[in-house]
Amino acid sequence: MGLLSLVFGGVEGILSEVTNQFNVVQEMATAPLKLIVQTVIGGEWVGEGADAFVQELESLAIPGTGQLGDTINTFGSNISSSVNIIREADEAVDSLIKSTIGEVFDFF
Repeated sequence: MGLLSLVFGGVEGILSEVTNQFNVVQEMATAPLKLIVQTVIGGEWVGEGADAFVQELESLAIPGTGQLGDTINTFGSNISSSVNIIREADEAVDSLIKSTIGEVFDFF
């Protein structure tokens, strides 16, 4: 077990929360906005104001929530990659220490 092995469980819990936040963005922001657009397009509200409202939602609000979701996913992927790099380095150092101590003191 490497020096940082205990930390990885906590980081994996955080990554799970990052995924949950992405789902929250999708469920609580993007999906309702799309439903509003469909409701307005379906005739619930008509006229220039309705058209402008739909245009704003489709060109700004919905893509903005999508970008937020993408950013959350990228953040999670970057953290996961970082953890993998740190885990590999930790294992390499652990292996080096064990082999060096084993050679010097005839342990392991």
